[in-house]
Amino acid sequence: MGKYWRGHHTYPARTLRFVIFDAEEQGLYGSFHYLNDAINGDIRNVVAMFNEEQNGIAYPLRYLGKMANPLLPFYVYMSPLKKNALYPHQDRLSQQQQANITHLHTLLQQAVTPVFEQFQALGFQSLVYHVISRQDVSQPVFTSDQVNNVQLLDDTLGSSDQEPFTLAGLPCATLVGNSTYYDNNPPPWSYPFDQKEDTVQLMNTFASGGSQKSQALVLALGLPGMLTTWMLNQTGILGEASAGSGPIAAVSDVGQTVVNQSIALDAKTSFDPNNSSASLNYTWNFGDGATASGVAVNHTYTKVGTYMLSLSVSSAKGIRHINKVIQVVTRKTSYGNPYTQYQSNGVPPSNPSVILPTPDDSQPGRVQRTSTPVVSPSRSGNSGGLLVGIVIGIVILLGAAIVVGMRLRKKEV
Repeated sequence: MGKYWRGHHTYPARTLRFVIFDAEEQGLYGSFHYLNDAINGDIRNVVAMFNEEQNGIAYPLRYLGKMANPLLPFYVYMSPLKKNALYPHQDRLSQQQQANITHLHTLLQQAVTPVFEQFQALGFQSLVYHVISRQDVSQPVFTSDQVNNVQLLDDTLGSSDQEPFTLAGLPCATLVGNSTYYDNNPPPWSYPFDQKEDTVQLMNTFASGGSQKSQALVLALGLPGMLTTWMLNQTGILGEASAGSGPIAAVSDVGQTVVNQSIALDAKTSFDPNNSSASLNYTWNFGDGATASGVAVNHTYTKVGTYMLSLSVSSAKGIRHINKVIQVVTRKTSYGNPYTQYQSNGVPPSNPSVILPTPDDSQPGRVQRTSTPVVSPSRSGNSGGLLVGIVIGIVILLGAAIVVGMRLRKKEV
């Protein structure tokens, strides 16, 4: 994405953070710490959270690459609007929180068709599967009648890093493939994610029957990246803005914003896209009458209330302003981690009911591509070029979360 933005002289209209949370398997300790401490004062500014979980064993993959096996679904679990056992307080969401989650649902429903169109435009129009005669048969993929293989569901799965964000009333989407390994009667294609057998070779075997590189697996891994990229390019999520001639301004995470408690802020990720060695100047306005200068500052709010934090970053070529709302409280809001009551060493138990396949390297999987891809128009404005760049590069984020946005108002002078 950075290459695309630089090439088109644009930059994200909101802040985009790539976060890898630690200690998920031990009990989501990393993501709960991030929410309760690292960005506790910034929660209201978060636009959306995308969690790319265990992917690869999903559409357009058929188990062992065999035509006789069904296409495996790909799942997108979304923040629910109604309470369930996992999120018992969703009925207490504010009107704004409900509107934000509804907006995410709507965009995700719109995303699948243009993403499939982009795969088709790149030439990924058919995929080879195996038949009983040990021959290969070509079948269409990413067609309009197959969009239902991407299933959009309310999050009842949990057990991953979107959970604390959803508890905080934020719009979240968790993108995940097969998760039947721990079922009581697991189907043959139940993949052992996080087990010692979990290797790229085994994923290839699930995808095509052999341990060598499977193009079906490549496409299955590319799908969550394509969906996330389409979502990020929407103006209501991340969007983009013209880079102009001035520097790019960015504010760090805002931790706990408690009255009479010092808050540390920095603008270290600000930069000049036209001159990486340019000298930058930083001016802060804390919204309570106090100001400061420098790339890193500390400030203490002495009264409870809502403040507009402003940062101006300037160079010889221009200046950029960035604002964000700060809510100063008497006590931070903390979200309880339901997994702390369980002792876990981070190694999930195996399921003896699952019989793993043995690779047959005489049947490598293949993708058929058209010799001259015809690029179809994108339904999302200018997102086509960004999607193409993502697929060509096969940018895949596994087990990572993308915290989008921090609602910021930016303008260039």
